[in-house]
Amino acid sequence: MQPKATLKEFKKHRPYKYLLSVLIVALAGLIQYFLWPWIDPAPFLLFYPAVILAALYGDGNTAIVLSAFTVQYFFVSPPMQWPSDYLRLFIFILAAVMIRITHHLKLERLKAEANAEELRRERENREKYVATLTHDLHTPLTATKMNIQMLQRKASDPVM
Repeated sequence: MQPKATLKEFKKHRPYKYLLSVLIVALAGLIQYFLWPWIDPAPFLLFYPAVILAALYGDGNTAIVLSAFTVQYFFVSPPMQWPSDYLRLFIFILAAVMIRITHHLKLERLKAEANAEELRRERENREKYVATLTHDLHTPLTATKMNIQMLQRKASDPVM
């Protein structure tokens, strides 16, 4: 019988991250739909937090693409106006990619710091091991050296 997978192991899998990103963008789209009369001039307003949440907990790239398509399909009039609609879309995608890159760099820095800490602990353990080994070898060698010196003194003494 196979052991049940823990939630932590399940969260490592990519489908979970894609599904979470889709749900976050869908929730942002539903909220935007109900708040549309008040936020009409800023169609991407609620999708910035969605991309941030997806970058933190899901797959940020999926959230960026889904958010852009959702806004373009549901919240922008069919003939896109040049340059305003295209500029908004460009700014959203640029900002979302910057958010994603920033999060990725932060994760890489945290991994590097954890790796450096692991290496530091490993070096300290190695130094402790060498110090213990040196001490453990030094003790019997000192006793042997003293015995040899004592035997040499007795050998140089005239026979009684």
